[in-house]
Amino acid sequence: MTSQNNSAPPVTSNEHLQMSSNGTQEEQLLDLGYLVGRIIRAWWIILLITALGSAKGLSNLQDFSPAYIAKMVVAPVGARTSALGTSSAAPAGLIGSFPLFGLDAKESVTRFDRMIHAIGTVDFAKHMHKKYGLMQQVFGGSWDESNGVWLRPEGRQFEIRQKINEVLNLQNWTEPTVEDLAQFLGGALQITDIPDTNFKEIIFTHGDPELALWYLQILYDEGAEYVRERDKLELREERAYLEARLQVTKIIELRQALASLLAGQARREMTLQEGLPFVAQVIDPPYVSKYRTKPSIMALVTVPTLFALAISVVLVVIFVLIRHE
Repeated sequence: MTSQNNSAPPVTSNEHLQMSSNGTQEEQLLDLGYLVGRIIRAWWIILLITALGSAKGLSNLQDFSPAYIAKMVVAPVGARTSALGTSSAAPAGLIGSFPLFGLDAKESVTRFDRMIHAIGTVDFAKHMHKKYGLMQQVFGGSWDESNGVWLRPEGRQFEIRQKINEVLNLQNWTEPTVEDLAQFLGGALQITDIPDTNFKEIIFTHGDPELALWYLQILYDEGAEYVRERDKLELREERAYLEARLQVTKIIELRQALASLLAGQARREMTLQEGLPFVAQVIDPPYVSKYRTKPSIMALVTVPTLFALAISVVLVVIFVLIRHE
């Protein structure tokens, strides 16, 4: 008589893997639910840290110092062209004969664009410092007038920042130079387009309304004069080149073309005369607006609050995971 085997059939490997997988999924779901529950139970910690972040944001908002806005509106003049671009009498074959001085093509960059670029150059910064002593005005807080040296900032917060910069291979404090002045001047003016016109609004902001107006006026005037002087120098070089070619050229057609180019040079020189609009025509002269700069609620309050909220949640999660292990 055979005996009946009441034992359960053996579990196959596929069934074992399925059971293990289901068990792991349930355990993960339980762990996730446990983690969420612990986060909810720690709501007061999250609320406290988030409140501290909001308090910091409100402090930033209170410490914000509105700046005065000096502005003006201008209409840039037409694009700058080379000598060949000013003369219709120059034959096309002659263009290739003058590769120097930019005489081979018309330029689409306006004088206004060149002025804005020039304001941020080191050469212009040297000129402005020599004429107005801008280094001491812009970086005056670090200047020791009695000893004639730049003072290194002091304080624990400054030293900590310097140590962090060393670890991260970032730039540490150095004495201000004309390169720093060029960077300041290059970002000082804000240029905005006025819709449906070719007008440009130029803005300079400063805590002192008189200085805001002064900086705007001298940067525009000196920038325009800087470009004017560069064009005068270029014209003198081009004229000397054309006159030298005219003296040695015997072919009548080429001499006529060179004479036409010299006439174009003379017309360009007329536009460089003082008193004429050079880089732009002033539509609205410089003035200080009664409206000052406004703080950004998003940057000063919302960002610190959201950052504190994220940090608080991360800290609670780390604490729960450590306790759970």
